[in-house]
Amino acid sequence: MSNGFFKELKSMLKNEWISLKDICALFAGFCPLEPYNGSYGGPDTERRYKRISDGKVVKPNKADFSQMRDFAKKYEMSSFDMGPHLRHLNISDGNDCEISVRYAFKVGLGFRPLDKKITALYDAASDEGLILRRRTELED
Repeated sequence: MSNGFFKELKSMLKNEWISLKDICALFAGFCPLEPYNGSYGGPDTERRYKRISDGKVVKPNKADFSQMRDFAKKYEMSSFDMGPHLRHLNISDGNDCEISVRYAFKVGLGFRPLDKKITALYDAASDEGLILRRRTELED
């Protein structure tokens, strides 16, 4: 992010809601440029991505897609109750669901070991005013 936020990333982080698969891609260091259309439970290997660190359109490699999968598993295995934070309570399947951006970061910042890409993205987005830090929400 040495050049700041590019428009697609800024737009995604300013929204109230984000796709679970999209936040996993962001945590892995990639901003999806197209809607999710992947296979059951896995990252979408066919859509285009921009690398967050430099804003270049790239195809993530196998290890990057594996990291996206790992973040999705961490969400599944976390003790957080995503139900109240889903956009549509009745739509939550293995393909995708939408959750609040702030809640997505709250869960991501709770992953252990803590990933430096998540904290860097959260701090930069907060500094830009894209994600408002609400003390009570981070403590819940």
